[in-house]
Amino acid sequence: MAPTANNIHLYSTKGSPVTDDVWKCLTCRFSNCTYQENKIQSNFEHVVIHCKGPAPHHYYLGDIVQGKIANWTQILVNEEYEDAISEVALPYVINEAYPLQQGFEALVKILLPPDQPSRSSSRSLPVLLKVYAGPGPQQATDEFSIAYEDYLAASRGYAVVTIDGRGATGRGWKYRSAFYGALGTVEIDDQIEGIR
Repeated sequence: MAPTANNIHLYSTKGSPVTDDVWKCLTCRFSNCTYQENKIQSNFEHVVIHCKGPAPHHYYLGDIVQGKIANWTQILVNEEYEDAISEVALPYVINEAYPLQQGFEALVKILLPPDQPSRSSSRSLPVLLKVYAGPGPQQATDEFSIAYEDYLAASRGYAVVTIDGRGATGRGWKYRSAFYGALGTVEIDDQIEGIR
C-alpha cells in the first residue's frame, strides 16, 4: 500500500517473503512525485517514472539494480510550462482523511482560493461538491491537473470538495466490495456523510 491512499508509488518485494514487512518503496524518494505511473522494461533492468503530481508532470529514467533504482536521471520536464504555471494563481489543495461509519475512511480533496491557504479562515466561501462518478475512479489524489474545479476555486472564490468513499479504486478489496449488491447506496451515503 502506498504511503497514503491518494499516492501511487513503485514497490519491490522478494518472491517468497518470510516476514510481513517485505515491501520496499523504490520511488518514495522523488520529491513532488507522490502520484506516479511507472513503466518497467520487460527484462526488469530499466524503469521510466512518470511523475503526475503534485507538481506538473515530469519523467525520470532509472536502472533497476538489486531491487533498487540506481543511476536515475530526469529525462523530460517542460520548464516553459512550469514557468508559465508559476505565474498563475492555482488553488490551495488540502488532502485529508475523514472517518466514516463501519470503520471506513473517506479521502477528501479540498480546493481553496489561493488567498485562503487553510480552512481556519473566518471568511465564508460557497462550497461545491464534485459528485463522485463511481464506482471506479479515484478522484481525491495527488495528481496535478488544471480542470474546471481548479478555475472555480482559484478565480471565482469557491471551495471545491471531492470525496472518495467506498467504491473508489486504489483502496483495496474492503472498499471495492462494500457496494456489491448495494450499488447507488453506500457511495451516496459516503458523499453525504463526507460533506457534513
